[in-house]
Formats: sequence, C-alpha cells, structure tokens
Amino acid sequence: MPGCFATLRMTGWTGLSATAPAQAMSAQEAPNPPKTRPRLIRQAVKRAAIAALFTVILMIPRLRRLRRNVRAWTVIRICALGLGAWLTGCFIFAQKNVDILLPGIFLLAFGALVRARPEKRSVDAVAREFGALVVLNGGAFMNPPEGKLLSHVSLAVSSERLTILGPDERRLLEIPISRVREIVAAPASAQPATPVDAWEFQIHWDSHEGHTARFRYEGFFAEHLARIAERTLRSVWKKELPIMKV
Repeated sequence: MPGCFATLRMTGWTGLSATAPAQAMSAQEAPNPPKTRPRLIRQAVKRAAIAALFTVILMIPRLRRLRRNVRAWTVIRICALGLGAWLTGCFIFAQKNVDILLPGIFLLAFGALVRARPEKRSVDAVAREFGALVVLNGGAFMNPPEGKLLSHVSLAVSSERLTILGPDERRLLEIPISRVREIVAAPASAQPATPVDAWEFQIHWDSHEGHTARFRYEGFFAEHLARIAERTLRSVWKKELPIMKV
C-alpha cells in the first residue's frame, strides 16, 4: 500500500508538471484578437494617401505641362469636383467617417481653386512677331483709345514705330517714330489717388489733333522703369531726327 501511494503521488506530480508548460505554451501561441473594421479602414486610407503623395510628387513635371492646356485642365478640375462632392455626400448621408471627408474637402478645394495657367510667350517671341528691337515694360496705360486704364502693357520698340500692346498682347496703338516730338519721364503729378513713388512716361507725337500717350509706373522700381523706357525710345528717336546741313 505505501508503494501504491508513492506511485500515485509521483504520477500526479508528473502529470501536473507536464500539463503546466503545455498550458503556458498554448496561452503564448494564442492568436491576437482580430482588428476592428474602422482601424483596418484607417490603415488602408493612410497607405493609399502615402502612395498618392509619392505619385503626385513624381507627376509634378507632367502636371505642370498639363496645367498649361486649358481644356485638359478643365476636365481634371470637373472630375475632382465630382469626386469630392461624391465623397462629401457619402460622409453626410452614409457613414460619418473623417477619413472620407478629408479627401473630399481636398478634392473640392483643388477643383475650385487650382486654375489653368496657359503658357505665356517669351519676350523674344513677341519681339519677333511685331518686328521690334526690344520689348519694354509699359506699366499702366493711362489714356488708351478705349478710354479705360489698362495695366501691364508692353512697348514694342522698332526703328520705325512704337507699338503699344495690351496684357493679352493685343495691339492697342501704333506711334510712328518719325512723328514723335517729345519724350518725358518725370514724377507723377500729385493727386489724392496717386502713390508718392509713382512716375509717368509721356510720348507726344504729331497727328491730326495732336496726341499724348501717358504711362504710369508704381512701386520701388518706378523711376528705374520710366528712365529705361525714356532712354530706349530716345535712342531710336534721335536716329530719325532730320539733320540740317549748312
């Protein structure tokens, strides 16, 4: 009998010692609890956002070229507005998820604010088109033929004529160099709406009624721009002056 009890004790302790490590290993090997659905969606959106960011960075040169095409960029803006409205509608009517709302707001802002930028022609191309020696900054045209002040005009100076171009490179006025009688660059007249540092550049030429073209420059480089316009036009004008021989 004592031997039986000893045998039972040994087998019992052995069984306990054998089952304890097995329970510990099973507890360690137990799978982690499954992730919730919102967390999975959030991680997927983050990965998609990072991928989209790198794609946009790589596509910046192509996007800049595409932005110069007004029709193609208009189609892109319309698509961005439609997708942004759809995502915002999903947030309002379907599920209140911020991960859907933020891309929608970004696309709406992109489609509404980022406009096309048509490529502007270079100064050399404008000079070649109008046969000019140089194209100058004309500032603001104070008395154009239409009667309304025009900003950001250009002066295409050639040996025979001075062509005044509008902001869209439209021909506004032509002044024959041979008819120019006076060129003046001076500070603008003191008026309530005139800035203190404004300068004016005036061209007087002969015509049926006698005309004067007035240009105004404003800002830190106003005097510099007015002086450059005066010197450039005067250098061409002096060549056309008649020489009297005695």
